Amino acid sequence: MVGVSQATVSLALSEKKHNYQISEVTKAKIRKTAEKLGYCPNLLARSVLSGQTNMIGYACGGITTEYDGQMFTGFATEARKRSYNISLVNKIELDTANKIAVHCLENRFRALICRLDDNIVSEIYTRLAPYGIPVGVMASSFSHPWGVRVVSDDYDGMRQIVEHLTQLGHKRIAHITHSVTRGFAYERRQGFIDAMLDCDQKVSKDLLITCDMKLAGIEARVTELLRSSRQLPTAITCGSDNIALVVIKALYNAGLKVPDDISVAGFGNLNFSKFLFPPLTTVDHPCPAIGKKTAELLIGQCEKPKEEANIPAVEAKIPVEIVIRESTAPPIK
Repeated sequence: MVGVSQATVSLALSEKKHNYQISEVTKAKIRKTAEKLGYCPNLLARSVLSGQTNMIGYACGGITTEYDGQMFTGFATEARKRSYNISLVNKIELDTANKIAVHCLENRFRALICRLDDNIVSEIYTRLAPYGIPVGVMASSFSHPWGVRVVSDDYDGMRQIVEHLTQLGHKRIAHITHSVTRGFAYERRQGFIDAMLDCDQKVSKDLLITCDMKLAGIEARVTELLRSSRQLPTAITCGSDNIALVVIKALYNAGLKVPDDISVAGFGNLNFSKFLFPPLTTVDHPCPAIGKKTAELLIGQCEKPKEEANIPAVEAKIPVEIVIRESTAPPIK
């Protein structure tokens, strides 16, 4: 019908890169004919012949937040450009590291990306490493000597916030964040402490406050801080925009204005942050870029010889930038 060999048709319809030269005119003719005939490639048949799929597992507890959605979109878009498909692996259903690993092996995944706690991911990696299946993590993890790890520069982001506040004239600055057992929270807390010391400012233990991931008790903790402190902080840095939202509410309920009485800064640049009153100073968290870079590195490991797939470990840190809005201002003299 097109006047070319079966091999040429196969190569023209394949999304994989190859070294054979087929003219764009011939490719277009083949694809147009295939479309007319209603042809659809059988990926399962291809996987049987090759012994592998181009499927990457995406293990998480759900895509429930703006962070999750943006990172997944960045990852999936880049993976699809490289002819890989994504299969969600639900941690709620597959509730142990072994169950997730077995699921990956049963479905012949080429790789697995995780948005899970570090200890679970470490177990999954140990189970999959002998099979040459690369494992990676995105954001909120500590450094580890295996697989792919892509994070934002949380440490530098919080340093930028502190430097901004001290340049405005703030000295007594509080920091509220999630438990530092999470990698991103630890980096942000450490960035705060080091930046304060570098700016010759005292770090008061009573101004270092932690909360759980569900933000439970933040308002009560802020209220307690305001009542118990002999001298109120002139600024509060928050480990996330969600924390900042609750802090601003607590200050409002206490009769304090932001930034007139106390400046507040968040971290994340979530969509709502620019619509708060006042609009929130924050750090732009590059979620789509994290997802894209993770896909690049993980697929790079997929395409290495199997015995080298998890060696060496690969890490990337995505730069961040402060977004200055109206929730921060010089302290009252």
